[in-house]
Amino acid sequence: MGKNMLNATSTSKISAYAGSEPPAAQNPDVLNKKMNKNRSQSTPKKIAGPSNHNKEKNRFELTHEKEVAYLEYVEKGNKTIDLVKTFTPASLRGKGTAAILAKDALEYAVQNDLKVIPSCSYIRDSFLKNNPQYKKQILVRSKL
Repeated sequence: MGKNMLNATSTSKISAYAGSEPPAAQNPDVLNKKMNKNRSQSTPKKIAGPSNHNKEKNRFELTHEKEVAYLEYVEKGNKTIDLVKTFTPASLRGKGTAAILAKDALEYAVQNDLKVIPSCSYIRDSFLKNNPQYKKQILVRSKL
């Protein structure tokens, strides 16, 4: 008998699994509920705002448990700001942190009659598409 040939024991093990799927694939809802239950117990669902406007660093900041999320901007002159970067630490992601920063920055622009260049991909591709009330402030509309 060659080395690559299956014996009767290994053939019976293979046929026992043939046509069956692992338990998670049979019922993914059960697995998802277990995963979400564990996740929701260990982390808060939403982060509370508002953010702090740090004018010295040209950014809006939100601090939670010593972690700092921020949205950086550049003053372009002519009553225009460029929202260039949003950073959210891993522990604060998926909790609405970036949305708070975006809302506060855009509200600042509205209150100060500023035009906004949305260079940050989160602002441009996600936040503004879900918050059309700020479109009047947007200077560059090419990707909206």
